[in-house]
Amino acid sequence: VAAGGLHKPAFNIFKILHLLGDKRLSASDSQSLVTKRADGSLAIAVWNYSAPDSSGSPREVTLNFKGLAAGPHRATINRVDAKHGSLLPLYEKMGRPQWPTREQQKELRQASQLPPAQTQQIRDNKLKITLPPFGLAVVEVR
Repeated sequence: VAAGGLHKPAFNIFKILHLLGDKRLSASDSQSLVTKRADGSLAIAVWNYSAPDSSGSPREVTLNFKGLAAGPHRATINRVDAKHGSLLPLYEKMGRPQWPTREQQKELRQASQLPPAQTQQIRDNKLKITLPPFGLAVVEVR
């Protein structure tokens, strides 16, 4: 948390990582972490790492589910990236002020808020997600 109570992206990253379960399951991708919760639901973290001095590129992820019970399934997706829960783009646009004004702090605080989770239909036991550079998503499947 920065001065003025501003939540940096790392704060929101830890916030959504707390959605993960306590039992780790195997994953075929080195940029994902699959967990199971005590209630049997799944929580999966997927990310698109880019080197700090790189602009990176989007990454499309396809999650393949095995053993889901019959019926339609929906995934809940929480994200942190430049457009979700990050004040950094706005801070850059402001010229990176060392001491943001009260009005700027208010705008930055608003930009740092996590938006509501998205829901997406799982079709044919697959879920496709596009992650921007430096993006993290935690997917919940019940």
